[in-house]
Amino acid sequence: MNDQPAIPDHDLLQRIVQRDESAFRQLFDRHRDQVFNLAYRYTGSSADAEEISMDVFLKVYKKAASFRREARFTTWLYRITVNTCLNFKRRKKIMTESLDFVQEPAPRSEEPEEIYRGRKKAELVRNALDSLPPKQRIAFIMGKFDGYSYDEISKVLGISANAVAAIMHRAKEQLKKVLQPFRLKGEL
Repeated sequence: MNDQPAIPDHDLLQRIVQRDESAFRQLFDRHRDQVFNLAYRYTGSSADAEEISMDVFLKVYKKAASFRREARFTTWLYRITVNTCLNFKRRKKIMTESLDFVQEPAPRSEEPEEIYRGRKKAELVRNALDSLPPKQRIAFIMGKFDGYSYDEISKVLGISANAVAAIMHRAKEQLKKVLQPFRLKGEL
């Protein structure tokens, strides 16, 4: 069993500046799931999330020297991830209209009707999230899926916590509006 304390992210970044690949591997292993999960929730595609994740960590490697120690590493990393997601979505929209909106949840039942309902729900929610403007979508994903506080989201997005609260309120209202017809039909 390894009794050594984990090396802080800040120190790993300093070692990355000196091109220490083992430090980069440690940082990557420590944070890859968080980056992938945010990218996946934003895009709805494992392949896109993987591409975004690799791009994010390439940027971390290249920009390690620009990190300011007064900020939390995770805030800096999420800022890079958010910007990469936004840029990726813009590029992808320009290049092609994607039909890969939904990553299907694992069915809880083997019944075809249950599987269909699960897929339909996932598609409805994914489409509702896709209807949100980018900043609302990112804030909503970070708050509802990743458990970030408004203060943490505000640091990542570079806006005030009050602005985050307003964005979250608008996102919730938009989602209710988009999903209401499906609730009335019993599809949600």
